[in-house]
Amino acid sequence: LFLTEKRVMERDSFESEHIKMYLEKGILYFIYQPNLFITIDIARKTVQERLTFTNGFKRPILADIRGMKRVERDAQDYLASEEACQLICALGVLTNTPIQNLFANFYLKFSKPKMPTQLFIDKEKALRWLELYKDKSQN
Repeated sequence: LFLTEKRVMERDSFESEHIKMYLEKGILYFIYQPNLFITIDIARKTVQERLTFTNGFKRPILADIRGMKRVERDAQDYLASEEACQLICALGVLTNTPIQNLFANFYLKFSKPKMPTQLFIDKEKALRWLELYKDKSQN
């Protein structure tokens, strides 16, 4: 498994059963697999995968949750924790339905992530906002 992950990381991308990640122009694209129900265990695993993939470099992240089904409360709390927010200088969350916006706003209001975070429906607007944080990342 390690060799496969290393080979994939050399191509600046990674895919698992829960997420797809790739780096483009200094922004980390973090895409949840379709119909995913995020439990605390999945949240911990995806954070570890991201930390391994970024190799100690701080990045702005575009998190695409459009295909996600649900996030359990413990997982929400964990994803907003200091541990889970390591190496993220800003987080743009890409949504596409009113229900996702409702849940994402709930997450932002009550979990209070440790970095600048905004919701977007328009991917290009999200990327323009994340560009503002690239100078806070490590190349």
